[in-house]
Amino acid sequence: MSNKVNLWFYVSWLPLLFAILGLIVTTMSHLQNWGGERDATTILSVFFCEITFVVSMLGLVSYMRQPEKTTLVKNIRWLNTGLVFATLLLSIYFFLG
Repeated sequence: MSNKVNLWFYVSWLPLLFAILGLIVTTMSHLQNWGGERDATTILSVFFCEITFVVSMLGLVSYMRQPEKTTLVKNIRWLNTGLVFATLLLSIYFFLG
């Protein structure tokens, strides 16, 4: 195994970063009542949910682009797969709810 880490390894971490950022921003929005009503939090939630869905799909593509499939890379793939399904279900909830 070489010690060289390519760009795709770092791209595979982006979905987790967006998910954490979305959770922090929407929680702060809800707790501090940004916008004076509940709609601001819902709009932020939908925005971060959709962005995280797209970036999670990019994370799955980055798995295919990585030459070495180490255990860490495979675990990141499962994390991204879970984020794809979680954001898909949340999107359905937001749009149908």
